[in-house]
Amino acid sequence: MWDLRINFFAYALSFFWIGLMWMTHHNNWQQVKLVNAQTVICTLLMLFFASLFPYTTSLVADNFDNPTAQAFYGVVVLAVTFSNMAISHSVNVANDDLSLGLLYTLSDRAVIIDIAIKVTGLVLTLTVFPPAMMIAIFITMFEIGVAHFFAKID
Repeated sequence: MWDLRINFFAYALSFFWIGLMWMTHHNNWQQVKLVNAQTVICTLLMLFFASLFPYTTSLVADNFDNPTAQAFYGVVVLAVTFSNMAISHSVNVANDDLSLGLLYTLSDRAVIIDIAIKVTGLVLTLTVFPPAMMIAIFITMFEIGVAHFFAKID
């Protein structure tokens, strides 16, 4: 069982990252009344990138210390993140009564920190420490979770 810890970590990280994304969509789309063509295109793009998760998860699970596998996983995570930002923008444009930030109701500061951590993880993965990407994603899950918590308090 101990030998499967890396595989399980990769699977669990992917599952909970996608789950957090789904929760964000679920909570924020309740306010949306209209979508436009840009929203549909951005959503299809995000779904394409998200559909790569099973493949990239299996790559990092089988090659955890491989910088190429970790970087590919990180690029997919960043692509999904940027796609979600584009969706947030398009929904904001289509709905005059909404006032969304870079990524729905998260503070722009939290989104910038999220991206900075992911990009730092990607750079470290490619230069000195391959698992840095998955560690960065693990950290950002907590950062976004905390940002959501405090956004609900305000």
